[in-house]
This record gives sequence, structure tokens and C-alpha cells, in this order.
Amino acid sequence: MKHTIYAFDKFQIDVQKRLLLRDGQPVQLTSKAFDLLLALIESGGREITKDELMEKIWHDQIVEDANLTVTMSHVRKALGEKASDHRFILTIPGKGYRFIAELKEAEGFIIEQHTVSEITIEHEIENGNGFPSTSLAETKTVSPSPRTKRTSTKSRAHFTQAPPFWSKNINAS
Repeated sequence: MKHTIYAFDKFQIDVQKRLLLRDGQPVQLTSKAFDLLLALIESGGREITKDELMEKIWHDQIVEDANLTVTMSHVRKALGEKASDHRFILTIPGKGYRFIAELKEAEGFIIEQHTVSEITIEHEIENGNGFPSTSLAETKTVSPSPRTKRTSTKSRAHFTQAPPFWSKNINAS
């Protein structure tokens, strides 16, 4: 899975974690504000109309244009920008918005990843008369990492028929 992180100025936006960071510290954003900022960033610097943003952020919900204006205000506040600043977001009067900050896209990297497989093997042991008397389950956990070849085995026995030495009546006093 691609882990996308966009960076601009002192900000990073982690798409999968839905997190905005300023100098590595989380910045409070509502869900809709995050969606709006992400839509602007992913537009590739092109103008996005108000109608396009309304559809993208609020889908089939019926909302006023004021919702977009208020949410844009929250985004700008989170970025420390005023409507007249134009450091990150440019307002195109009567039309829409454009993300204008210099944007860098970086792949997130995996620090450590583990894959573990577990295999269960069941064995039936016959008691000599053709009938199974014991069922043995063996579970193996395998780590396929070439650096750490580890295998652990757990076994448990299940008797389907009591062994002959258990055939005494244990309720007798």
C-alpha cells in the first residue's frame, strides 16, 4: 500500500493517518477541513471550482455555500494564513480556489514490518485395531524474514478414545 505524505513550507500531511503536522507537531483539523485541504493539494495546482469542492467534500449532502467558506477559514487558520496572504491557498473570486504552495510528495517509508504465518497439522494415531485413538495437533509459527529464521512449535494431544491404562473405574471408592 502506498503511504503518501505531502510536504510544503513547515507542514506535512499524512494521507493515510489523516494528519496535518507543523514542524512535526499535530495540527487540529476537522474531518471536512482535512478533506478540503487534501482536495486542494491533490488538484496539482489547478483551480478547483466551488461546485467541484462542494461535491468532493460533501458528496450528496445538501449544504450551503457558507459551509465551504467556513471550512476554508478553518483550513487557513490551521495553516496560519489569512485570506489576503496567498501563501498557500489563492481565492479566485466568484470561481473557486487554487493551492499555490510549493509541494513535495514523499513516499512514507516502512521502518519495520513483520509477517508471521501459522500452520496447524493434525495427526491421527491408530491404537492398533484400525481405529484412531489419539489426535495430535501441531502448530508451527514461521517468520519468513531471511535475517530471523525462527520456528516455534506447539503440540497438543486429544484423546478420542481413552488409553487402556485409563479404563479403570475412577468413581469406585
